[in-house]
Amino acid sequence: MIITQLLGGMGNQMFQYAIAKHLAILNNTTLKVDTSILLDWSKGRHAVNRSYDLDIFKLQVETASRQEIARYNSQLMSMPEKLYLKFRIGYLNLK
Repeated sequence: MIITQLLGGMGNQMFQYAIAKHLAILNNTTLKVDTSILLDWSKGRHAVNRSYDLDIFKLQVETASRQEIARYNSQLMSMPEKLYLKFRIGYLNLK
């Protein structure tokens, strides 16, 4: 499973989705999106609050559950010898 965390405006979300979709196709696996940052509009969290914008494209997008995100994050921490790509806004975090 590929989980991409969406953040930013429509252009950033389109890029994040496109690269994650490409990786999912290459690896013959499913793609899910993490919209938790987009949904968190707490004061001081972002300079500009953004919403999920990819719905205008009528994509068949699955949202990752909190449990899937937590499991993904815990696997990253427990297996440092393997290479994982974790998409965040503006960078790739290699573990």
